[in-house]
Amino acid sequence: MTKTIKINQNEWRVLVACVDNALDTAGGDFGFSDEISRYVTDLSKQQVAGYLSQLDSKGLIECHEREKINDEHWVSQMSLRDDLREACYGGDCTTGESVVVKVLGTFKPVGIGEVRETPAKENEAAANDDRETKMFGCPVVDLEAMIESSPTPAAMMALSMLSDAQEEIVMGHAETARQTINRAKYIIGERLTARDSQGRAV
Repeated sequence: MTKTIKINQNEWRVLVACVDNALDTAGGDFGFSDEISRYVTDLSKQQVAGYLSQLDSKGLIECHEREKINDEHWVSQMSLRDDLREACYGGDCTTGESVVVKVLGTFKPVGIGEVRETPAKENEAAANDDRETKMFGCPVVDLEAMIESSPTPAAMMALSMLSDAQEEIVMGHAETARQTINRAKYIIGERLTARDSQGRAV
């Protein structure tokens, strides 16, 4: 019996980036998880780390321990699932997307066994996702997945995001910085602030 693995759209994109990195690094044999954020520049490093953790837990990739290669550099090697790695070798798949499509098929937002909502609810959900993406840079469900899968404590994650926002402001990326700050505020509000039954901070 084949086990169905469900991944969301950003996980699919990060998986494509992993395959692209493995193809660029060693013809598909392995890649480096530290470099994946360069392939999906609209996602923050924290988001990419969260999606990598999700893909690892689902057995699509394997992220190895960080290793020191000289006095200044550490790397985190990453390997692909066997069927993804083998698809890199044939020669007919030359991009990460072509490899992932060959093995997993084209991304389908509605997984097997899930019930598609009515058009009105679909439109409402899409509009909500769009509002959340404008506010946080991603839907809240993806932000929650990143928080849940990250080994970093919530307080440290929020502080790291605020540091990232400072760098983004210096680089002139005001909109990205605004979204990064909103993600940090979300974590502080939802994970670090106790609330009473009316949702008020206590």
